Amino acid sequence: MPSAAPSDAKQRRRRKRRRKTLAGLGFFVLALLALWIAVHRVQWLGPWLADAGRKVLGDRIVATLEDWAYAVDDAYNRLSRRGEQPRAQWPVPAPVPSGTSSATTALAFRPADVGPVHDKFAAPGDGAWVPVPDERHPEQAPLLYKTLLHPDEHRAWAELFVVAIDPARVRLRLVAGTVDPEATTLEGKSYRRPGLIPLEDQDTLVAAFNGGFKTEHGHFGMRTDGVTLIPARDDVCTLAALPNESIRIAPWKAIAAEEPHMVWWRQTPQCMVERDVLHLELAGDGTTRWGAAVGGETVIRRSAIGVSEHADTLYVGVSESTSAGVLALGMRHAGAWDVAQLDVNWSYPKFLVFRTAASGSIEAVGLFPGFVFERDEYVRRPAPKDFFYVLRR
Repeated sequence: MPSAAPSDAKQRRRRKRRRKTLAGLGFFVLALLALWIAVHRVQWLGPWLADAGRKVLGDRIVATLEDWAYAVDDAYNRLSRRGEQPRAQWPVPAPVPSGTSSATTALAFRPADVGPVHDKFAAPGDGAWVPVPDERHPEQAPLLYKTLLHPDEHRAWAELFVVAIDPARVRLRLVAGTVDPEATTLEGKSYRRPGLIPLEDQDTLVAAFNGGFKTEHGHFGMRTDGVTLIPARDDVCTLAALPNESIRIAPWKAIAAEEPHMVWWRQTPQCMVERDVLHLELAGDGTTRWGAAVGGETVIRRSAIGVSEHADTLYVGVSESTSAGVLALGMRHAGAWDVAQLDVNWSYPKFLVFRTAASGSIEAVGLFPGFVFERDEYVRRPAPKDFFYVLRR
């Protein structure tokens, strides 16, 4: 009678291989989870991994991996947070009764409340504008107001934080990062780029927020300090400052004639909203216009800037878990008639205000929860990417 030992040995080897395979898969899953958590905790890690991956694997593969990762994250949220309701992020004060005003409030800037995007899917206070006091000038009427919108009725966790700014009392400035966008002109390549808000501007500094895409993600033009870093593209949206400090957002071909008089300009993908009309492609799927590497329909952190119909209000929005179309609809609901998307991804969108620290130095404060920043960002820590800052006139 033949021995069963060889068969038992084979089964033991199979079981051992299975255990190793399962252990390897478990380790791989845990490693991916740890990496995903780390990318969403360490500001520089995600961009570094993406840039390193592009050098080794190429843009297309990395873009596919990014889209896949965000799709998995969104699918997990939709499963684990099903039935969740929108939540407020701050208390909203009761409205001031009509007929009660002072000389200060009568002259003060205040946008009209817009209410929620979806009447039956909103948090208390959605669309109500709340003043943002300037801690360094508490006696002054607010230059900024903030509101929260929940623009996606299928995702309670999708949030759009919007800041309304009084353009009559501020100046908006653009700074090139120390690295991005990478200059393609001779004058741009020799341009000195400290990546900081100039010291002489810090006394009247009110706020700062992120700029646009890297050069490699669309070759969108930029000019600041009288230097063209990247030539303008004819077919994209442009954010420009005119000599009277007014801000224009329009396709380049519509404002190119004004270029000699512009203080600065920065280009972005196609205008999301133009004269209150949503871009046709934002109603469909599959576009990559507003994501560069990732798709425009990808649910991701995004930022945008807009102006009102009469250019008497400037809007800056930073969103959590939105597609490009949802972001555009939310910005239009807030009051913007012309809208340009700025940057995307977890590490980049942010809106900061500034205060005086106990040490006497100026420091940044995040206006909205969950967006990463450093206390010395933009004022002492050089920014690798371009950004905007707001000055009190």
